[in-house]
Amino acid sequence: MYEQHVIQPILVSLEEFQERDSGWALLRISNLTINVNKLNPLRAGCHIEVPREIATKRAVISVRTTDNACFTWSVVAALYPAEKYMDIEFPITFKDISKFE
Repeated sequence: MYEQHVIQPILVSLEEFQERDSGWALLRISNLTINVNKLNPLRAGCHIEVPREIATKRAVISVRTTDNACFTWSVVAALYPAEKYMDIEFPITFKDISKFE
């Protein structure tokens, strides 16, 4: 892993730098610090209650949804704002498409 993710990218970058006719050459690497951290992504639902002062600015869209496509729904809501969808049940049926449009 060290060879593949540290040494090889450094050597490739060095080669590319030297090929640009800079006239510079790497003599030595005097210090190299590597930090390895375990990825622990946040686990949260889609809808988050934002503080009132942020909500009144209308700068954040927090869509209530039952799936995990909250980012997609937020983008759609920002592009096509609506006051509310009346009489539409989700998952949407063919007869309700015109209401949604």
